[in-house]
Amino acid sequence: MSKSLVFENRKSSRLLHKELSNRELYISVKKEIDELVTLLEMARVSTLVICVCNPPALRTRIMDTLKKRVSDSNVKIYDVTVAEKDEHLVKILAEIERSRKFRQYEEKQQNVAFSIRGIENIFKAEDTLKISRFYQNLNLYRDYFVHTKHPVLLWVNDSIASDMTIRAPDFWRARTKVAVFRLREEMMVESVTRISELPVFHRDLADIKRRASIHERLLQSLDPSRAQDKIPYMMFLQSLGTLKQVQGLYIEAKELYQQGLNIAKELGNKDGVATALNLLGSIEYRTGNYDKAKELCQQSLNIVKELGDKQGVAIGLHTLGVIEASRGNYDKAEELLQQSLNIAKELGLKEGIAVGLHMLGLIEGSRGNYDKAEELYRQSLKIKRELGDKEGIAVSMGARGVSFVYAGRFEDAFKHSLEAAYLCHELGMQRENRALSDMVASAEKLSDKQVSKIMEEAPEEIKNYLTRVMKNKKSKNDK
Repeated sequence: MSKSLVFENRKSSRLLHKELSNRELYISVKKEIDELVTLLEMARVSTLVICVCNPPALRTRIMDTLKKRVSDSNVKIYDVTVAEKDEHLVKILAEIERSRKFRQYEEKQQNVAFSIRGIENIFKAEDTLKISRFYQNLNLYRDYFVHTKHPVLLWVNDSIASDMTIRAPDFWRARTKVAVFRLREEMMVESVTRISELPVFHRDLADIKRRASIHERLLQSLDPSRAQDKIPYMMFLQSLGTLKQVQGLYIEAKELYQQGLNIAKELGNKDGVATALNLLGSIEYRTGNYDKAKELCQQSLNIVKELGDKQGVAIGLHTLGVIEASRGNYDKAEELLQQSLNIAKELGLKEGIAVGLHMLGLIEGSRGNYDKAEELYRQSLKIKRELGDKEGIAVSMGARGVSFVYAGRFEDAFKHSLEAAYLCHELGMQRENRALSDMVASAEKLSDKQVSKIMEEAPEEIKNYLTRVMKNKKSKNDK
């Protein structure tokens, strides 16, 4: 995609900023939207886009923007919502196309595209036979998507997209494009891996898998039928589940958390029950089931309140705040996060304070209060530096970089995004590419002279890092 299409279409940019008021969106979301607009305006047949996006609220905002942007091109988007009882997607679309209502709709529009949401409803009952038939039908009737004259946007979450590649491979190969939409911060990952006390800090995917293997061996060495093994077995189930979760293996993680919950209930271990409920809530959050996530996390919070566990209360309030923020309920989110932060301050929990300040910064950024967001990020970053928390520093630097972009401070944005990318690279964090993307977007707003000056002042290790990145990119392009 050309630089002009992504960065210099000012009319489109203004529309995006107006419609996508959720300011923690990745800069790459705008690129994905531009590409979808182009596809919909040019498409005639054989256009299947698998749109991977977890939060339903984000999907709605993106679709509202798409509809407005393609309306001038005489393209109409027809919404289709899949119900829990449905399992044959092609049959649903074929019936809609044959309906009198749709034919009348089609006559008024030059081009009509389908936007399909609600696929997650099929999975609600956890009916394995129905789910199997759903994937089987996608595979068997994939040719429909190749020959239909109507472009199709199919919205799914991470978990279903991952499953689809394995269980409906022929359908997956029929796709035109995979469009991935993410929130600026993977907020629940931070909640689970940085606030909870489970040992899940890691360097990279290889390290996660190594630790998961160790946990599996430890579980095999224990006998859950023996009274003395029950509590350690429960704890290892929960920590292994978290290691599975950070790999995106949500079904496996959920099963492990559920096993842990069953043992905790059997033992009457309220603390274990609260932890398991909170973890199950995080799975529901990651798969876009916000109502269920809220219900589970609220149950967990009620228990820790009953136990008088102030640190647990702080974690529970923070988690509920994250869920409300993802739904766009920023006032409620702020209230919960502020309560959590107050408790963290009372207990002297520096890491909890740093994470709370960071989340409140995201809230202010979402409201367009960039100066206030930047001040909160700065306070959070200061604490993380005191703690020597390199992962936290990388997260805060990246967030400040984005905040500076929206405030029009592109030199500061470039510096912070570059340092964030470097730290992510050193720590093996998946955020590296994201930070590099933000850095490139900032550089587009600067002159060559400004960029050169920043690089001259950068520490030697960061200069060397960027040189390696550019060489690798050139090498890939040459191939």
